[in-house]
Amino acid sequence: MFLSPRIRSDGWLTRAVRRFAEDTAGTLVVWFLFCVVGVIMAVGMGLSLYLYETNRISLQNTLDRAVLAATDLDQTRDAVAVIEDYAARAGVGNYLTDAQVTQGVNYRTASAAAEMDVQTIAIPGADTWRVEVQSAAFESITDVEIALVLDNSGSMGWNNDYRLDLLKPAARDFIDSVSRPVVAGMPGSVAVSIIPFSTQVNAGTLLAEHVDFSSQHAFNACARFDDDDFTTTALDPSDTLQRAGHFDIFTYDAPVDTFGVVCPFDESRHITPWSQNPEALKDQIDATWAGGNTSMDVATKWGVSMLDPAFRPVLDGLVASGDVDSNISGQPFSYNRENTLKVLVVMSDGQNTDEFRLREAYRSGDSPVYRDPETGALSYRYGTTSWYYSLNAGEWRNRPDGGDDAERVSWPDLLDRMSVAHYARFVKAAAIGGNWGNYYNEMFTFVPAWKKNQRTSDICAAARAAGIVVYTIGMDTYGQGADTLEDCAGSSTSFYDIDAIEISQAFSSIAQQINQLRLTQ
Repeated sequence: MFLSPRIRSDGWLTRAVRRFAEDTAGTLVVWFLFCVVGVIMAVGMGLSLYLYETNRISLQNTLDRAVLAATDLDQTRDAVAVIEDYAARAGVGNYLTDAQVTQGVNYRTASAAAEMDVQTIAIPGADTWRVEVQSAAFESITDVEIALVLDNSGSMGWNNDYRLDLLKPAARDFIDSVSRPVVAGMPGSVAVSIIPFSTQVNAGTLLAEHVDFSSQHAFNACARFDDDDFTTTALDPSDTLQRAGHFDIFTYDAPVDTFGVVCPFDESRHITPWSQNPEALKDQIDATWAGGNTSMDVATKWGVSMLDPAFRPVLDGLVASGDVDSNISGQPFSYNRENTLKVLVVMSDGQNTDEFRLREAYRSGDSPVYRDPETGALSYRYGTTSWYYSLNAGEWRNRPDGGDDAERVSWPDLLDRMSVAHYARFVKAAAIGGNWGNYYNEMFTFVPAWKKNQRTSDICAAARAAGIVVYTIGMDTYGQGADTLEDCAGSSTSFYDIDAIEISQAFSSIAQQINQLRLTQ
């Protein structure tokens, strides 16, 4: 039998294996080569990613610009040709894979796609990377409803109407910007309502004909709103709206005039409802004047009401009477209607101040004053007695001036003849004595500023929740009222806290946002 020789532990084979295992010559070279390859691949990856992103961004920007230009409804060229031309001019025409345009009677949508291969650097198995981009844009001739709420309070007239004189041209330019003509042959409308405000807001004779105001008097069309009214955008014209008192607490005037009463009654302070006439709107802006306190809450409530579909019967009535263009029949449109934009712009130069209100006893009914229909002489009756103080004679008599023909004057008529202070001092106090200031103060109450701030926030929140786009402008507020205006807007980006000289830029920015095109992807 053949037996293999025994392998001894100190044999030549064992020694050879041990020497091989212990030999490290050349190991560093192999490790170095691996490192070099790794660095080269990492650098190549970084450069490849840079080239990829650079080309992708450039291609995306080109398509974005192309589809924006193509969707412009004022564009007279073929929309697809516009996209192709943009791509060609940017040197990427060969990479355009798709360009489509669809349009209807009042809209145009454009989309484009492109792809290109980017050469990679030192990436084994991936010589190129595919860049694919898409873009789309949409423009429609939208029916736009705008409520422009403008502060006409006394502070707007400080320093010789400094702020008012800056507001007027800025607001006129805004009207021109948002009232641009629609494309020929395509429907679409822009209707603007202007709501001037100070202590109160006068709805005006046009709206008053179609809103059920209470019947204490007909000297104004101002409303008294309750807290709950500011939690909803709707104002039902068939519900009786409490008419605010007609009175002047600011002066001693007799008779009162539009510059002193809490609710000014001249047409320049009336709401301008749903107008498509830029010149008429600008004339209304030019006619504004400064005077009174600040009631952003009441003004904003009216502004939102002009945008709410609950007021549609009012507009229908104005269309039927020929006072509003029939082109906007059916407005205010429903909130969920397609191609409809509702915008509220509230501009003020400060914080809310007190809103004065006549107490109930002085809003209607007979006053204690009698009038001689022939001479106009007034007499004050003491309670329910038969004693009358003749203001002309300065004495008490058992009959009023005018005798049996004397007419008892209603409170609304009396407060049209004289201010509250005039009555308290020169009528009541003259007749029965006492502190005329007490008589003055007992005739009215007020809604305090803190409550008006909350009401403003409430109605603005309701408007935003309904889908109304809200912008606010604080003009020289110096911090007073800025918080309320920002809260009304809902975000700092929609609130313009500006110096007076910047009012034009603020209105211009808002107008641009209303008119701008928006990318859809």
